[in-house]
Amino acid sequence: MSRHIWKADFAQRLLGYVHDNRGYCASLRMAEKMSGVTDIKFGDLLHEDKMGIAHDGQMLLLDSKYFDNITAKSKSYSDFCVRAALYFFHEAHHYFSQGLGAKENVGQLTKTGPFAQATLLNLDLEADVCAVLLTQELLPDHSRLEITDVQSRTLLDFPTTSEHSEMAAIRKSTRLIARRIDFLIRRLKLGSSFLKEYTYLFPTFGGGLFHLQSYKPMRLIGFSTLSLSQQRFLVTISDESSKPLKKLEALDLHLTHILTTMYFVEQ
Repeated sequence: MSRHIWKADFAQRLLGYVHDNRGYCASLRMAEKMSGVTDIKFGDLLHEDKMGIAHDGQMLLLDSKYFDNITAKSKSYSDFCVRAALYFFHEAHHYFSQGLGAKENVGQLTKTGPFAQATLLNLDLEADVCAVLLTQELLPDHSRLEITDVQSRTLLDFPTTSEHSEMAAIRKSTRLIARRIDFLIRRLKLGSSFLKEYTYLFPTFGGGLFHLQSYKPMRLIGFSTLSLSQQRFLVTISDESSKPLKKLEALDLHLTHILTTMYFVEQ
């Protein structure tokens, strides 16, 4: 089956999900905004937009370049669907639920001051959790653990470059670490009491300490000490200096050590 057929089949599967309206438990506003969509079309969108709506809300537009890049490393149709669904629901949550809409709005947000990258990070992490929940609903044969694994691996396919600012690079690294921690905590079966359905984890690190917080609700989960080499490694995990697989293996080793030596705050 060709990639072109995969895309067409996925679009029809997605349309069926939208029309069934089986849940959208994680994003009710997305459900409301997409209720009139009857067709999905891939094409080249202007202004680096990833998504759009046309024909009075009846047609959903998806940019082919972004979609093809995110699914390029799919090893099978099943893997393609997971990657495609994670991408779609993440961007749809940004577009419909969080009010980001066109790409230029993100650019405007980055100009608002020193906390803009932290705001973008929280928007991304919330959209990541939403994407996992809705992907599992769309593709019930895949577990949340498996979907979160694919999601964090996909983030490594898009490293930081010299074009990223220092704060943007740290945001990308922190997002990757947060999603990988979500996967590892579930795999290692740590801290199940704070892993609620809509919770996303937010790590902060520096000065020899690693703090782990949860949002929805926001609270401190625990902390661990870091060596200088661990700090340097975590800050630069998203750069393009090494191959993704080797980087992922090293990241898992570092994070597993941090999590298994972490002092978890009593709740």
